Amino acid sequence: KLILLDSLLQEKQTDDKFKLTMESFPTEILEEIIRDEALGYQDLVHFSTACRRFKEVGNSNETWMFKFRLAFPGLFDHFPPAKFGQICWKQEVRKRIEVGKAVRKEVSSMSEKFFSKTELSTADLHWFDDFLLQYNPARSFEHLYVTDELSSILSIEGMSKLTSKHYADKCITHVKHQILKPKFLSYLEDDIALSYEAALVMVAQWSQPALDISSKNVAKRLDRLATSTLSHLLELYPKHTIFSRIIEDQLNSTKVCLTKLPELPKQLSTNLWSTQECKQILSSVNHVLYSVEEFIGNSEDYYNPENSYINRTMETKQGIPITLCLLYTCVLARLGVICLPVNFPGHFLLKWMEHPEKNEEAKKFTFIDAFEGGRQLSGAQAREMVPHLVTQEDSYQVAEPLAVAQRMLRNLISIGASRSNNMKDPCYGLLRSSLELMLIINISDNMQYGFMLSRVYLQLNINHEEVMSMLQEFRDLPGISDQVDYLMNSCQIQMEERDREEKPEPKKRGVAASFPHGPVNFWTGQVCRHKKYNYVCLVHGWDTACTASKSWITQMGVDKLEDQDTQPFYNVLVADGSNRYAAQENLQPIQPQSVSHPEVGRYFDTFQPSVGYLPNNQLAELYPDDRQVLWQGGGQRD
Repeated sequence: KLILLDSLLQEKQTDDKFKLTMESFPTEILEEIIRDEALGYQDLVHFSTACRRFKEVGNSNETWMFKFRLAFPGLFDHFPPAKFGQICWKQEVRKRIEVGKAVRKEVSSMSEKFFSKTELSTADLHWFDDFLLQYNPARSFEHLYVTDELSSILSIEGMSKLTSKHYADKCITHVKHQILKPKFLSYLEDDIALSYEAALVMVAQWSQPALDISSKNVAKRLDRLATSTLSHLLELYPKHTIFSRIIEDQLNSTKVCLTKLPELPKQLSTNLWSTQECKQILSSVNHVLYSVEEFIGNSEDYYNPENSYINRTMETKQGIPITLCLLYTCVLARLGVICLPVNFPGHFLLKWMEHPEKNEEAKKFTFIDAFEGGRQLSGAQAREMVPHLVTQEDSYQVAEPLAVAQRMLRNLISIGASRSNNMKDPCYGLLRSSLELMLIINISDNMQYGFMLSRVYLQLNINHEEVMSMLQEFRDLPGISDQVDYLMNSCQIQMEERDREEKPEPKKRGVAASFPHGPVNFWTGQVCRHKKYNYVCLVHGWDTACTASKSWITQMGVDKLEDQDTQPFYNVLVADGSNRYAAQENLQPIQPQSVSHPEVGRYFDTFQPSVGYLPNNQLAELYPDDRQVLWQGGGQRD
């Protein structure tokens, strides 16, 4: 556009009688120019300072809205369209930039303040709480700007800024949880607000705070599945009553679209169609979900937590019974068919009223197994799925949305506990997150989960004030007073040690005399492979000799090594997510490769394929003499 206009200017200016400048362009043309996607908000600022005319044109609120959307596309989607005209977009651009600078400054300062901590306490993140308290989220957008800036840090491409990403991840988890908590608490007071769809979104948002998961986007994807079902139904059963309903909805439209979803009440109390027509819709849903979209139960990786997140289930087309059942029922609800979730023991099911004429309640329903391709079962067949269990009548009762969310969290708590016990999640991320949400939405039976969360916090050496508060509530309960006292005493000891904590002395390589058991051959940032267990790991610390306890040395078989405990030992981050302490004779340097571990950014800022990981300022201060060297062929050399 600019080239074309420049050509026009030159052509016109060859005529001495006619001089054309940009100032004389009509406003519409100037606005068209400055709204071009090649020009950012900075260009608009420069344009507006050129002259008074350009300033007037550049102050267009609609133009600034375009620039806001161009600069922050993901953020723009969170603004309600009904308020577009009421928002001063130039001011919002300025606010977003100012908030972004403040957030980056805080994140960049965190490594220096918290390097010695494996995990951060809630109190360590008070800057974000203090900042957000200044604004009302119902009237301003600063909370969105904070999370958007943190997301932009996390989305920096490549293996650089790892330390900033490490702390940004912790910050966005805290901030998102603080924003979501009031909304989730409101579900306890308003049963209608929490639908099955909202329960799915709630668990996904809380468990994956670094992702932008919105109810609107989940609804759109479910709408597409329902629309595809309508298209298939139209091919097979064009006279289905649902199409008459769709035509009625579009009486005032110039063109009727039969694959546009019907306008239905949010809360359906009964099926809208006959039993036979419901069967036809069920058949089309099965065809779309399992034949076209190829959704499948993830039997091979059943205990992967991603099976419980609706966004991941819709991306991978895999899930566990509960997520696939809820997806199934959400699609059917858009088509006027009610399938109700059932808290069946061991295997989540749906039930659909196929025989309303039956007198016996149990015989009215047909059960649906969404994990097995929408297979339909009688009550007797459902019981046969768990022959080792005695199924009570309440096993077939409807599971309300809150109960469904709690069952999903119980699954995640079980998975999280298993992963932490197997050292796959040393930060207890999944277990901690799931317990925290369970305590928000499960107020009737929180002793078990509060006790578990207290143990997690103590294991991470964080949130001591919260631990004392939770344990105080359980102190008078019969049977656990001794356990509570023990944990409270442990918490008190940790608090006292925290107050006495001193900055560690740097570990210098110095002269050979400082290495009585031989030289330390490896350095921080070096990638190695364990000779015995074959795991890939990243060195982030070393000792000139083993500093572990005698019991650990015996348990781990260190006394059976050639040099036993009188050799350098290394703190390593293992690619499976665990932290280990390895003897020098067991490690072999390998060509540098990225190591996936949640604590990499705590110690390192950049990865270079030719060298390995470069330490951040804090690790470099702790090991000032460590020098990374180039990898050449079979090894690394100066």
